[in-house]
Amino acid sequence: MDKFHNLLLNALLRFISQFVKVLRNLWLLVFVILVCFLLEIFSEQVQENS
Repeated sequence: MDKFHNLLLNALLRFISQFVKVLRNLWLLVFVILVCFLLEIFSEQVQENS
């Protein structure tokens, strides 16, 4: 029973670490999209002003 419990815990920890990695990549993707979006808006503003 104890061995099974350790196995379960290890699997859970592995899953969590993978999940965190994926989340970090997703946040990076969202950040990049946001920056591109803001640059697009900013360039439009600049074109309107000139």
